[in-house]
Amino acid sequence: MLTVQPDRIGRTGKKPLEILDLRMADPLQVDGVNFLPGYHMNKKSWFTVVLDGTVATEQLMALMATSFDLAAK
Repeated sequence: MLTVQPDRIGRTGKKPLEILDLRMADPLQVDGVNFLPGYHMNKKSWFTVVLDGTVATEQLMALMATSFDLAAK
């Protein structure tokens, strides 16, 4: 979890954004809206979620659990 300037992840605005990088089970998760290519990570295995409330907490928790399982392998 980290804070980045919006332009670093292809967004507009001046207010820093909180993001979370997670391991990806399915490359189709990257949709360019809620799920972006991994910031400072291998974009084939990681994706970035902007923590601005657009992704439901329940979905985020499930993605974090999957990411943990994939990283533990």
